Amino acid sequence: MDDWEKRIVEDYPDQFKGPFALECGPGWAGLLREMCRRVDLVLDDEWRKVFRWSQIKSKWGTVHAYSNGPDEVDEIVDWAETMSAITCERCGQAGRLRKTGWITVLCDEHAS
Repeated sequence: MDDWEKRIVEDYPDQFKGPFALECGPGWAGLLREMCRRVDLVLDDEWRKVFRWSQIKSKWGTVHAYSNGPDEVDEIVDWAETMSAITCERCGQAGRLRKTGWITVLCDEHAS
């Protein structure tokens, strides 16, 4: 696990209980941190006891996050997926979907 991933897990330990997978590039660190912050705001005490991410990954060029959370979490995940489609997965700058063998979102610099 990279340092940026460790920091997110350390900052939101209640969301990363049990086994989970975090499989995406460092350019989305800020996006994932914001997603976790927003989730933290919508979870009540009962949900905090049971909520957890099972997987957060890049799929078809955008972030996909899987949890056992309520509908409000799904809305936040939808927001994160939309934002990831315009955020370079390597550096976090503005990007667009590119097909480079894999479908990924890259800025002009990382696409060249």
